[in-house]
Amino acid sequence: TCTNTDFLGEIPHAHDFSGSLSLDVVDPWTGTKLESLLGLKNLQRGVAGLAASPDGDRLYVVDREMSVTVVDLSDSRVLEGGKLEVPEEWQLMEKAIAPSPDGQRLFLGFATGKDRHRALVNEVWAYDTTTWERTATIQMRDPATHLAFSAAGDQLYAVSPAGQSLMIYDANTYQEMAVLSDLGGSPARVVVPGVGR
Repeated sequence: TCTNTDFLGEIPHAHDFSGSLSLDVVDPWTGTKLESLLGLKNLQRGVAGLAASPDGDRLYVVDREMSVTVVDLSDSRVLEGGKLEVPEEWQLMEKAIAPSPDGQRLFLGFATGKDRHRALVNEVWAYDTTTWERTATIQMRDPATHLAFSAAGDQLYAVSPAGQSLMIYDANTYQEMAVLSDLGGSPARVVVPGVGR
């Protein structure tokens, strides 16, 4: 089961039971399947990660071969996606997917295997959602688990349990703006009030 995002009070998730693979919207309170967004044809390569746009209008699904499928959530239409060029040995971290609020870029966090943190993001790539070409690379100061945008969409946040830090990047220049250190514990997720409202 792949459940990494919660949007509009419903949880999209992929499941593979009895040879059937689908991406369903499920009511989190009752467990009732509300609708299927994608079927076997779109998911035959498995799901590496997924994320809803901040406004809740689109769902970005990345498969294990790094192809992106975009779903218009207003009418469940599958929109044209693209194939991403990513080194084969890299691993997309499922909670490190962040569509920009304007819908023009998709930020993906990868564990590159270049350091001892093999299950944490040490490099983020930004992709143009029209051409699916990589437009930028961000090297993480500390290995991260989760990415999120500011409500205004001008900053990208990355949280690091290993570094106990929150890194803040300019979403347009891709430069590090600030690091909040010594957060304590193992911070693993960023929640931004006002995003998508």
